[in-house]
Formats: sequence, structure tokens, C-alpha cells
Amino acid sequence: RSMKEILRGWEGAVQALEDFERLGIELEPPYSGLKDIYLKLRATVSRLSARDEQRTLAVLLASGPSTLKEISFDLGLNYSLNRRIMTALVTTGAIEVREGDHEIVYCVKETALPVVLFLTRETIGLDFLTMITSLLEEHNE
Repeated sequence: RSMKEILRGWEGAVQALEDFERLGIELEPPYSGLKDIYLKLRATVSRLSARDEQRTLAVLLASGPSTLKEISFDLGLNYSLNRRIMTALVTTGAIEVREGDHEIVYCVKETALPVVLFLTRETIGLDFLTMITSLLEEHNE
């Protein structure tokens, strides 16, 4: 699929999540599978004390698959605190663990990308979807 098609799919999913959150409109196919991840991740990142969880999601969106050491360094987090944060995020179903060459790598699950994009926008105001769309449009000019 082209990047434009992927972005349209994410935009549709983000709009469905927004309608679900703000208007109570139930998620319908093809987005109904996002509900469980959304509710679990929302509970994790919407707490007042969830600043580091929110920042971790933003780093994973910006940097892509990363080791715990890389995430800790990027955010200036204590390694053991970051381990607890990653465990909580993995439990939501939005983050997956992969075996890297020598270390474990964490990344946002492809199916959870719209949820993470939406929650990152809503919790810390970073609208990665708009940024990606703008970059793509500039590239095509």
C-alpha cells in the first residue's frame, strides 16, 4: 500500500477513536478491534502521573523500534523506572517486544498505531499524524 493509503487509514481510525471518546459512538469495523487496546492504553496514559508513559509513547513514535537503554537515554529516565513503564505499556497490547541482535527492542504494534497517535495527540499535544501528512505533502510538491 502507498503511504497515502496508510495515512488515510490512520486518519479514519483516529477520527473513529475521537468520535468514540467524545461522542460515545461505538467503534465499528474496521476499527472495532482498536477498542480493547484503546481502553487499556488510555487508562495507563491518562493518569495525572503518567507523564513518562506519555513521553515514552512519543519517543517510540518518533524513533521507531528502540531498546530500553535507548529510550531511557532519550528521556533521561532511570533504567529500572523505564523497565516498569515498558511493562505497563506492553500489558496494554499497544507495544510489542521483539528480539533484536543483542537486546530486546520495543515498538508500537502496527495495529495500535492509530490508538497511540490519538492518545499522544490528546495527552501531550503532539500530533504526529498531521506532521507526517504535512511532510508527505511537501515531499510530493
